[in-house]
Formats: sequence, structure tokens, C-alpha cells
Amino acid sequence: MRLARVGVRVDGEWFCSTACVESTAETRLRIPDVAFETAPRPPIRLGALLVHAGSITSAQVKEALQSQGSSGLRIGAELRRLGYVDKDAVLSALADQAGVSYLRTVDPSCVRQAPGGLCRDEIRALGVVPIRTEVREDIPVMVVACAAPVPRTALTALRALTGHKTLVYLVSDEDLEALMAAYAADVPAQSRVRVQWTHDRHEAARRIAEVAAISGDVTLREAHLDPLTWIRVVGKHGVDTMFVTPGGTHEEVPQWLAGTTPH
Repeated sequence: MRLARVGVRVDGEWFCSTACVESTAETRLRIPDVAFETAPRPPIRLGALLVHAGSITSAQVKEALQSQGSSGLRIGAELRRLGYVDKDAVLSALADQAGVSYLRTVDPSCVRQAPGGLCRDEIRALGVVPIRTEVREDIPVMVVACAAPVPRTALTALRALTGHKTLVYLVSDEDLEALMAAYAADVPAQSRVRVQWTHDRHEAARRIAEVAAISGDVTLREAHLDPLTWIRVVGKHGVDTMFVTPGGTHEEVPQWLAGTTPH
């Protein structure tokens, strides 16, 4: 095989054959890259923020705390159910709680061309939707939308795999779901990210080697989103994404990925 004789490059490193790429990739996938983050201070309770903003009274918070035991809703959603606050008031308070900005409304059509170059499986795994990319002071920035609580581990993974800094806006659960449904809807099939799910690291390593052989020169990036390992291989023929699910299959994952929790 000609490509095996001339070798391939992965992350700028030369390999004599695809077998060498596969062996190295499998070893690399066995060793997770663990990031240690400083634990944030406990946030101010949502009810206290809403009381401070004059949106509700302490008595209404107390009533909602009692009734949410039977409804199973989070406090913000329970206050909305009781008719004490609207969506915007809860969203504003959640944004204050997280220390980020928020969007009252967002047009799902803005993501139909897949800003950020991800695919639907990737945004579902992240719980984050890129809504545009921009350059600030010569630095590429990905503007993303997410629901509360802000998925900080997922944002770290997104930065690691795309090389972009992120600017986060909080949106309602309903708006996030609409964005996820519209994302990449207008991207031609041949231009979409190719996605493979596997529970076998050896299979993932074999696929990495195949893509490297086809492209000749690829960039390999990986991140960990418990319980997934997320791998992106970027070459001249496009982007291949692999999700490694320990002991599971793609069919077992969508319910976990698609869930959103009202606040």
C-alpha cells in the first residue's frame, strides 16, 4: 500500500505505517487527560436572587419549596408553574447566579449552517450550541448558547477540541432544544462531520489510522465528557468524530444526551 510506505503524519509527528498510528492511538486513548479545576464557590440560591430583584416575595419562595417536593421541578420551574415569575425573570436570575450573560430570545435559523463546524451528536453530547464565531483582538471566539447550569466541563472540552475561546450566553431550556433541532439542518450531507460511535478503543484507534492514511496529514484532538471520550480527527478530507462509550453502544446513549431539565 503506497500510503503505508511513505508514512503519515498525526499532529505533525511522522509514522512509518498505519499500523504504527493505530498502536499509538490506542495507547493514547487508554490514558485520559485529566484536567483539575478549582471548585467554584457555592452560588447564591436562585430564590434569594429573585427576591433581591423584587420579582417574588420570601413567602412565595417558601411556598414553591414546599410544593416542588410533589412536582419534582426545580425551583425556577416551580415558581413559573405557580405563576409567580415569567421565563425572563428566571433566566436573568440564573445568568446572575452563573456569572454569564443571557439571551431572552434566539432565532434557531442562525445555526442551520452549523457555526463552529460541529455536528448534532457533538452538540447533544456537550449540551452547548455554537451560534456564531467571531474574532476579537485577533483571537478566534466561539459564541455559544447553553441552559443552566452552565456545563463548564463541556466548555473545557469544546475549547480543547476546537482551539477556540468561548463566550457563553444562557438560554431557556426551550430555546436550547430549538437550537439543537435546527443545528446543521442546511449543511449538505457530503460536507457534514462524519460520526462514529463505539465502545471499543481498539476500533476507535483503527478508524483514526484509516483517516490518517486517507488524508496523509491529520490533527488528532480528544477530550473526556464522562462517560464519553470525544475524538476529532481533522484532515484535508474533512472532520471525523468518534465517541467512545465504555461498555455501551450508540443506541444506549441518546436518552442521556437528549435530556434537558427545566429550571
